[in-house]
Amino acid sequence: SPADLPKAGAAYDLPIALAVLTALGYVDEEVAHSVCLGELALDGGVRPVRDALAAAMIAGRRSLPCVVPLGSGSDDWRDLADVRPVASLG
Repeated sequence: SPADLPKAGAAYDLPIALAVLTALGYVDEEVAHSVCLGELALDGGVRPVRDALAAAMIAGRRSLPCVVPLGSGSDDWRDLADVRPVASLG
């Protein structure tokens, strides 16, 4: 089960928050078919995390959009995937 797998870092903050918001109807279900990565701050801001480039590369190979924190270098590798940088949940 996924709960048994060890997880390190806060890269799962954004995908978990987006999954909850999608289930509640606040976010379009298109997000459910995206690769998402990011750390959430207490004020709702999204902070950069490691491996955002790797996530974008995987998303690009699978023709999926990739939601990553603004400032994670996404401007330099936008041609790899449909990269959607975000600064906050708001």
